[in-house]
Amino acid sequence: DELMLELFFAVILPALGSAILFNLGSSTGGTDIIAMYLQKFAKMKFSTGILLADSCVVLSGLLVIGFGVGSGADREAVEGGSWLLSFYSLITIYVSSRVLAYVIDGASYDKLLFIISENHHAELRDFIIEDMDRSGTYIKGKGMYTDQDREMIFVVVSRKEVHLVQNKVREIDPKAFMVVTDAYETFGEGFKQFPDKDTIQAVG
Repeated sequence: DELMLELFFAVILPALGSAILFNLGSSTGGTDIIAMYLQKFAKMKFSTGILLADSCVVLSGLLVIGFGVGSGADREAVEGGSWLLSFYSLITIYVSSRVLAYVIDGASYDKLLFIISENHHAELRDFIIEDMDRSGTYIKGKGMYTDQDREMIFVVVSRKEVHLVQNKVREIDPKAFMVVTDAYETFGEGFKQFPDKDTIQAVG
């Protein structure tokens, strides 16, 4: 009777098993085949295709079970509960698609940093190159309010390195401006290699 515990095992274990198969280029013979076609022909991410295909199945079932198609006894047995179970199914499908993305592509998304500092670029550059063993790019821009030319530092770091950069920027230039955003996929030296044309990519 532990519904949440059942959902946990119904999500984690099948998703882990499916991810292993997908990494080997195989499938479970279910809706993941539809997801593979969506990825190949609609250029849709694999996990998004899984979410879409499974959601269509659940919503189709909801139209039948939720509105009580069948005998009077059938309608009384499922009325009310069918809606709840269907929404539990949708939650399960969403979590399962995230687990697939987590396992296939990796959980630690990189972070994209944009840093604007007025007079401390040299110190930030030394920190990024020497201390972090990273590289970055200067992007030329102009302040909208001041109308002055500015150079913005563009750098990609791992999630665990963000706080390190934040602390160092605050130490070097407390007046600096810094934006942190997700970089869901980073390809190139120091990060992932570019995937082959038909490689399954789970993030979406």
